[in-house]
Amino acid sequence: MYEDTVTPDWFGRGVSYQIFPTASAAAASRTRRDGGRPKVHESWADTPDFLPDEQGEVRCRDFFGGDLPGIIGKLDYLQELGVTTLYLTPIFESASNHRYNTADYRAIDPMLGTEEDFCALCSHAHRRGMRVVLDGVFNHTGSVSRYFNADGSYPDLGQPNPRSLLYYNWYRFTRWPEEYDAWWGIKTLPAVEETQASYREFIIQGEDSVVRHWLRCGADGWRLDVADELPDSFIAQLRGALEEEKGRRCAFGRGVGGRHQQDRLRPAPPLSPGPGDPRTHELPLPQGSHGLAAGRRCRRLPRQHGNPSGELSGPRLLQCHELSGHSRYAPDPDPSGRRSHAGEARRNGPSPAYLGRI
Repeated sequence: MYEDTVTPDWFGRGVSYQIFPTASAAAASRTRRDGGRPKVHESWADTPDFLPDEQGEVRCRDFFGGDLPGIIGKLDYLQELGVTTLYLTPIFESASNHRYNTADYRAIDPMLGTEEDFCALCSHAHRRGMRVVLDGVFNHTGSVSRYFNADGSYPDLGQPNPRSLLYYNWYRFTRWPEEYDAWWGIKTLPAVEETQASYREFIIQGEDSVVRHWLRCGADGWRLDVADELPDSFIAQLRGALEEEKGRRCAFGRGVGGRHQQDRLRPAPPLSPGPGDPRTHELPLPQGSHGLAAGRRCRRLPRQHGNPSGELSGPRLLQCHELSGHSRYAPDPDPSGRRSHAGEARRNGPSPAYLGRI
């Protein structure tokens, strides 16, 4: 049913550790690309900004100061935990702290460091027997980006959303410039046309494509955001690029599922963070499994590891920015979840992983 594939021997073995960069260790004080100073929290115990602004938008533009050199400084600690794979949520230039609204795929966010810092992180990790996996958000970009430029933040590209813009054909406008296809209708996340030849050349196929460039900088693989919303041919080409780049690289995907699957998801109940740890909103850290929706449970983390209660709601991680209902795609024809993408069987359930403060 599935074609035979070779998975790198390191993938799926050992301990994977997910890092949300802005909330990791900090080694330097940094500014935005335009020199602006974002809101940087003074204390780890601060509550993140999560309420809508006067326009009704949740901007996610407050930061906790974490950066790539800070992560390098914690590699010995991670090695003591037995970590063998580091998975970094998006690190490319973006207007938000979560960085799933990419502004520039070719630039490390200045709040996190530089390309040289990323190369150094990979080098130091490899010396300790660790692999580094990046987060590829290739289904959509940010509206504030080098590609869409909704607010003119990139003046070298001219006026916002010009029809002559090099990247205009990457997007699907129904009424230019106000109405366009966006990920789940979120206008700050304009969806790209992954079938556009110029987009695939830029992301995958070019000699110095985004995928190839960061692999050559030291990355060992890519985690694909909303992989179930990427065309099979796109994933097949991306896999081919990984195999060409020294072969021992991997790609795996996070899938939201079709509408029929979303309808079956139970919304997470409102939970308050544990005592003394009020910093979370999207990822609450309960004291125990009581109060969680059916089918959810807490995983035990090492003592003294980030959350004072030592517990983390593992399945909650998969729900941090998902919504119910999706108008763009038809229901998945195979509700079992076994449908193949580019010859890769889908596997249900996350691998064991740690997420915590470093």
